[in-house]
Amino acid sequence: DKTWLCDELGRGEKLPVFIVEKDAIDEPYGVQQKIDQHGEIVEERVSAEVFRDLAAPKGIIEKRLPPKLYVPRRFFSDEDYGFVLLPGYEIENNDNSVWQRLMRRTLAMSIGAILVTDPARFAEGGQAAIAADLAASPLLANRKPVIVVSNTETADDDKRKQWVKRAGEVFGVAPDEQASRIVCSGVG
Repeated sequence: DKTWLCDELGRGEKLPVFIVEKDAIDEPYGVQQKIDQHGEIVEERVSAEVFRDLAAPKGIIEKRLPPKLYVPRRFFSDEDYGFVLLPGYEIENNDNSVWQRLMRRTLAMSIGAILVTDPARFAEGGQAAIAADLAASPLLANRKPVIVVSNTETADDDKRKQWVKRAGEVFGVAPDEQASRIVCSGVG
């Protein structure tokens, strides 16, 4: 369902998106977080179109709070738990520094991390550069994210094993940790 968030193979979100489970709802809804005149964070419901624009703003993002998507409870044992969908990790430059810094701070404060890639990106030097950048960052150097290799649904088991091994090489995951930290995923 692309109502609230669209699949994006290129650059998509520029702000973290909080996805929070709630018991009392049947349908997802999005909110824009704002700071009121008393310095309190308030939430205002928004349409799906506005929500998508909030997650991938075209203008200045320095003074924006991340949007929040409330969804019916499905995965967590209690309500008001969720996760943060982060923008894609890129090597920081002048064009992306504001949102990349926000993304890195959010990642550094998270309990866990899942890094999503796909087999086509292994051939690019960008994945190795990202892995090196993650390892060099003082905030992220000790992180051990789960690596998800997506778009593997049409491959056989041998091909998936090759991709797990390659992901381990690219992201510096020791062979004895690969089974617990690298997952192949896809439809079906």
